[in-house]
Amino acid sequence: MQDKPLIFFDPYPRNEEMVFTNDVKTELEKISNLIYHFGSRAPDELVDKNIEEIEILVGQTAMPKERLDKSKKIKAIINVKANWEPNIDYHEAHRRGIYVLSAAPAMAPAVAEACIGYAISLSRNVLGVYKKFLNSEEQYGIKQNKLAYTLFNSNVGLIGFGNLAKSLLPLLKPFNCKISVFDPWLSNEYLKSQGVNPVSIDDLLSNNKFIFILAGVTTENEGFISKDKLKLIKKIVP
Repeated sequence: MQDKPLIFFDPYPRNEEMVFTNDVKTELEKISNLIYHFGSRAPDELVDKNIEEIEILVGQTAMPKERLDKSKKIKAIINVKANWEPNIDYHEAHRRGIYVLSAAPAMAPAVAEACIGYAISLSRNVLGVYKKFLNSEEQYGIKQNKLAYTLFNSNVGLIGFGNLAKSLLPLLKPFNCKISVFDPWLSNEYLKSQGVNPVSIDDLLSNNKFIFILAGVTTENEGFISKDKLKLIKKIVP
């Protein structure tokens, strides 16, 4: 019988450098029996060899009901990506009281910050101007900014209102944006309580200068922003 819980890391496509710092690895080895596999999904034989003792599983390891039946001690499955793969029997895990969690909230603030940077960069054509600067072709004042527009006081649409959107929202506040949201999984009352305006996908695409697509990819929403939907987005007129 083991004195320490078995923590099994199968975090592909995350590599070891992304997952472990020396202090984290050292601490985990102190408090647990730590098993990990990098470079690919953990082979079935490694998973099956340890399945009865695993208490915490970190990664996208396939966990159908057959494996859950063998998992006598498992308490939590922690996803290291932001989307959910169909290789876990989520209903069975819920029935057994197994927590199925995601690392996405830890990544959301950094990604939200990048979203702001991309939005400003695109609206000011920062990359294009930088390339001109390298070739001594830059212009200044109105000549360089005829097509530029600003995030300040703009209509902003968020498609999806999960962890990333909730981290992005406070970063948009100083820009005094009017923010609308399309998220069919959340009630209008809840979205209004968060200080955003719930709208349909057509309204969002038609009426916003900045649009952030923040919804997780699933088999159900694949291709939901079709060619016809994209035509609803208005061109920026200088």
